[in-house]
Amino acid sequence: MQQAMDEYARGVCLIHGIFTLYERRDQESVQVTDAEGEPLTLEYLGSGFLASQHGHILTNRHVAEPWWNNESVTPLMQRGFEPAIIRLTVTFPSKAPIPVDPATIQVSAEGVDLAVLQVQVQDVPVLPLSSRDPKELRGQRLMLLGYPTGLSALLARAEPDVVADALTEASDTTTLINALSSRSAITPVITHGTLNDATNHKLIYDAVTTSGGSGGPVFGPDGDVIGVNFAVVRDFQGSNFGVPIRFSRALIP
Repeated sequence: MQQAMDEYARGVCLIHGIFTLYERRDQESVQVTDAEGEPLTLEYLGSGFLASQHGHILTNRHVAEPWWNNESVTPLMQRGFEPAIIRLTVTFPSKAPIPVDPATIQVSAEGVDLAVLQVQVQDVPVLPLSSRDPKELRGQRLMLLGYPTGLSALLARAEPDVVADALTEASDTTTLINALSSRSAITPVITHGTLNDATNHKLIYDAVTTSGGSGGPVFGPDGDVIGVNFAVVRDFQGSNFGVPIRFSRALIP
């Protein structure tokens, strides 16, 4: 667990994405506009982690494809609107943001909230994936790493002068991430809890997390990743959920 905190935390990245919607008009795709007539853009943050030496990053499908199971976007897609990613980056601790080619995204074909994307990155530790049956670990301690609340937690943890300089330098989320990463102020939040149960498709635990922590690694007591955090129960921290890591084997060569 201490190795996971000291070393493997460097392999947990902040994922920042911006996407839009297009609509078909007279055989052409036209970008949807907002109420003020400006091109519609939707921004989000999530978590991920390096899972292979070839740059494969595991995360949630709803982070890699933010329109998936999105209650706000689904009605628009049912009307024929088509989503498209405008910008997608991953930022590891002490590293500058790395652009992601959306064409590298692969989603799980097994119906779980899991996806992989690929980048070129060096000097970042590959997190060890567990081969144990998580049912054997029920009742044992686990640790969750990620970026819950997105930039809010990073700003709250940073030194006041770092926050002041970064906010002065930044004009939007993209430039704020650049400013924080250049000051080594992007590091994952670490929380601890207990694995309460494990089913075929779900890990259930009480480690605290929230929006933005989606896609972060769940470490078991051996210091290996046993799952990928994917959901929280609103207004109740007693049960949060992860995808068992065995589902990643079909996504990573």
